[in-house]
Amino acid sequence: MKRKLGDMAQALDQYVLGTLEATRPEFELPPANSLELPKLKQVVEHKYLEKIIRQVEAQNKDYFEGKAKELLRKQAEDLFAKSSANLLFLSSPNIDRKEIEKEVALEPKSQKLTNNC
Repeated sequence: MKRKLGDMAQALDQYVLGTLEATRPEFELPPANSLELPKLKQVVEHKYLEKIIRQVEAQNKDYFEGKAKELLRKQAEDLFAKSSANLLFLSSPNIDRKEIEKEVALEPKSQKLTNNC
């Protein structure tokens, strides 16, 4: 694990330096031992972390919306799917139950049958 952490830290440093060089071409980077370089690195790391968090949140939302649709399609014949869907909606406030139910209701019957098999 320590080796992976070292590799990841090195990759992050390369990303940060590359980003700084790309965004500040008219300026020279401060020397490695200056106090300004760590602050600049921290700003870039923070922006990068925010970007990754947004990507993960979007992926999670897509996944759980898909899972909710799947459970709603099965709820008529499967009590476990119905209770699982209810728990999913209760534990995920950023997923709009009414919108998901409307989308599932508008699906063609052939698609519902295909997805249930």
